[in-house]
Amino acid sequence: MFNSSNFIKSLKERIGDVSALWIKNPPNSLYDWHIDKNVRQCSINFPINETGGRAFYRSKLYDDVDNKSLYYTLDEVRYILYKPTILNVKREHCVMNTSSQERIILSLCVKESSYEETVAALKDFEISEY
Repeated sequence: MFNSSNFIKSLKERIGDVSALWIKNPPNSLYDWHIDKNVRQCSINFPINETGGRAFYRSKLYDDVDNKSLYYTLDEVRYILYKPTILNVKREHCVMNTSSQERIILSLCVKESSYEETVAALKDFEISEY
């Protein structure tokens, strides 16, 4: 029903194909470091409940001799309850739920527009960029 709503239709006019799904992270869990591949270009995430859930991007601080890094810089994704945040899923990221409650977000999958194109197309809206 939500995927055929006027809200989604309006988004599709601006940024192309969009679908919605629920993402739930179990209590006291880590959704390990990853880059989304071939599923979506970016996402627009709405946190639905207050938990200790935190998302991070990471970048290599420097490489060692095997081109593997043990040190990374971290950038925290700053979510605000019930507010949308555009997430660049082509950057390496993870989610930590440090709460004893399940973390729930509504995630809009942007399938055609890149992170940068989505940010530009939705600049009129109050959406955080991370």
